[in-house]
Amino acid sequence: MKALRYIGMLLLTLIALFLILGIFTSKKAHFERSIIINAQPAAVQEIVSKFSLTKNWSPWFELDPNMKIVYEGQDGAVGSKYIWNGNKQVGSGSQTLTKNEPGYIENALHFEGSMGGEAIAGMKIIEENGKTKATWSFDSETPFPWNVMNLIMEKFLSPDYEKGLAKLKAYAESVPAIKKYKGYEVKEINSQGHSYVGVRRTIAIKDIPSYFDESMGIVGNALKKAGKEMEGMPTGLYFDFNEKTGMTDMLAGISIKGGGNVPGLTTIDIPAGKDLSVDYFGAYEKTGNAHYAIEDYMKEKGIKNSFPVIEIYMNDPMIVKDTSKWLTQVIYPISK
Repeated sequence: MKALRYIGMLLLTLIALFLILGIFTSKKAHFERSIIINAQPAAVQEIVSKFSLTKNWSPWFELDPNMKIVYEGQDGAVGSKYIWNGNKQVGSGSQTLTKNEPGYIENALHFEGSMGGEAIAGMKIIEENGKTKATWSFDSETPFPWNVMNLIMEKFLSPDYEKGLAKLKAYAESVPAIKKYKGYEVKEINSQGHSYVGVRRTIAIKDIPSYFDESMGIVGNALKKAGKEMEGMPTGLYFDFNEKTGMTDMLAGISIKGGGNVPGLTTIDIPAGKDLSVDYFGAYEKTGNAHYAIEDYMKEKGIKNSFPVIEIYMNDPMIVKDTSKWLTQVIYPISK
């Protein structure tokens, strides 16, 4: 009986200690690890932002080569998702790309199971002495009393982070440098096709901002009346852009689910096929080099585009005030 009493007292003491430690331990956990990579920042950012390339540097893939993976969304685009289901060592969960800005990538992590939870994984990518410094961070918040586990979180995860960064370095340094056009990478992508609705007019190029604001109000009201749902972000379709005359024939609108016509709006259907795409960060009026980059690429490859040229505006300027973080996807459908 004495032995049971001692065991009971020991358990109570351990529980009390656990609770006391929880009181004095922060509910938030943060740690980070860095590495220097002999590659350009843009190349490292490309690798880290695409879930399809994760297998080349993730420290957890080798723990379960048979892990089941599902990808959702456009690879490398904000909102894309990576879902895994593996053995006991890797568990199951998902991560969603929430930020892909110049020099910084962020993923929202969701872990399933009894020890599940949420966390944020970030990767800061900066140029340093002609190379790239990649800093991989982990942030989470754990409720009391389980926050006491934060005391060992860094010791538990840091070996994996260090191993992952070493693998990222090896892979990034083995990949041939990406050729740039006007400083941009031009990507050939497969498009599933979209149906756009909006207001189409020939207007002065200088009037595009005010015209776009006015048109999106009209589009929003028309979609609401028609019971149609938006799909994607506000988009400009350019059928002609004449810098000499200062005029453009364009549609200011948005893609819609299920296609079809909307009373009062013009419908443009873009068929599935191949596109050329450039991700441009900056003020809208300075997208010129992104377009010239695609034109140079087409000239080199002997490719011709079909119209309209598409610009998808991925940020809300009312929320994102810093113009350097405004992402515009410039897309040229390729002629067959």
